[in-house]
Amino acid sequence: MFLFSCIPIVSGEVPQEAVVSKSTGQLYEKKIVLKYIADGGKCPVTGGDLPESDLIDVLGMKFV
Repeated sequence: MFLFSCIPIVSGEVPQEAVVSKSTGQLYEKKIVLKYIADGGKCPVTGGDLPESDLIDVLGMKFV
């Protein structure tokens, strides 16, 4: 069984603009993870390399 959380670990809030990492499957708020990448290029959850090209926009996932 696959469980998917709509709450990113880093922010703890429902994302306004969600992205997911192709390599780890982690869900992020786009603005927050792009700042982490700019500051060091590492995944804020795993500490592994996380290039911006690894992120996929989650379309149709708008929360109000």
